[in-house]
Amino acid sequence: MKRIFEELARGIVFAPQAVSTATQKTSGFVAASETGEVEFLLATGPVASGKKLTVEVYAAGDEAGTGAVKVADAVFTADKAMSEALVTVSCKPHAEHGAYLGVKFKHDTGADLVCAVVAASRVDFLPAENGWTLAV
Repeated sequence: MKRIFEELARGIVFAPQAVSTATQKTSGFVAASETGEVEFLLATGPVASGKKLTVEVYAAGDEAGTGAVKVADAVFTADKAMSEALVTVSCKPHAEHGAYLGVKFKHDTGADLVCAVVAASRVDFLPAENGWTLAV
């Protein structure tokens, strides 16, 4: 039985920095072809009640995000004033969309907001959802 740190691969895909309101930012893209799912965790500083964080997951053909296509999204609305927020989105890779996943995000807090994004996935090999191929 693996311990949690042995089971998960993690990486910072957007280093902590101040992000201006309504400015869309893009994380780095991570290889997802050998995992069943990638989880992105967007951590922020203070968010006022009613303010929104929008996170979109993109799939691309390479680590640079070339030809990225939106495959999922999530909108988080703070139901109360928060000293920090954590928004989690996940996506399963699909062969037709590309083998790399990343996120784009923005907020409407009205001021700069410190944000960081971490990507996590299981390290066990799972093929992308494109059917099994037998090579002899």
